This record gives sequence, structure tokens and C-alpha cells, in this order.
Amino acid sequence: MTAMDLREVTDSTSWRDPAPPRLPAVDVPSCTHPPDAEIGAGRVDLFGIDHDDVARFHRTSRGLTHAYTAGRPHDGAVLRHVPMGYTQLYDHEKVAVVVDGRVLRLWAARGTVQAFDLVVPPSSGQDLLVLGASHPVRYAVGEACNLSARLPGVPVLVARRLAEHGWH
Repeated sequence: MTAMDLREVTDSTSWRDPAPPRLPAVDVPSCTHPPDAEIGAGRVDLFGIDHDDVARFHRTSRGLTHAYTAGRPHDGAVLRHVPMGYTQLYDHEKVAVVVDGRVLRLWAARGTVQAFDLVVPPSSGQDLLVLGASHPVRYAVGEACNLSARLPGVPVLVARRLAEHGWH
């Protein structure tokens, strides 16, 4: 990470790489039906770094929703567009996007943390990968840097897990 010490990262840290590389579009499996269903207002790219507001998204065993800016309720869209059935529904908040061991963007927390996850998009014929990460946030971001350095060109999303629901 340039111009910042990971040891100084806290839940209130917001940071942007002054010269980030251009990231290609990232396709991930969708858990919504239809796949492009609107879940929340202020739609942003799940792995995008160009938005200032913290974004939220949801995950099931089938995939992810798109991200939407925090502070705008999904007003039941999750119930309408994420099919229930033998899965958990996780509510997430974007924390950071890391590529090649380099933090490109870090957002200050808006929600209350339960746990952190690292989201790795499908790549080289492999499926979407979601890994648990350590707490506090500086450790989760550090683990994302370590992981992304081993996966050249593949972005890693650090996500704060806000809630978990039985989705049956």
C-alpha cells in the first residue's frame, strides 16, 4: 500500500490510491432473479473503486447481488429478487478493493462489524471464492493484500459482514 501504513487502518479510515490501475470489468455469479434485478438505489460496480459512498451487497450460496450505495434501503427488493431455499443470506458492506498486493480503495465503516470476508471473483476456470478474514479491519485488509499478491491481476474485495439470515 503506498502512502499508508496498514497498521494505521481503522474502521474510520477512508483512502484512495492516487494513481490506481484501470481494473477490467469483473463478472460474478448473481443470486438474484432476474440476474440484473435492482436490489438497492445507487447501483455501483461490486469491484469498482470510483464511488465515494460505502456500498452494500448481499450474498448467498448461489452468488452475489450488485452493490448499491449505503444509506438507501433496499425496501424489500431482496425478498422479491433473491430466491429462498436452503441457503444463508449475508448482508455485506464494501471495505476495500485490493489488486496485486496493493490497496486501491478503502471506505470508512458505516455498519457494525460481525466479521470480515474476502471475495475473489471467478478466474481461470475457478468458481467465486469467499474466505473468512481476521478482525480488526487492518488484519482483513492485510490478508487481502497477501492473497492478491499471489493472484496477479485478480482483484480481492474486503467485505464487512453485517448480518446473516437463514434464507429458507
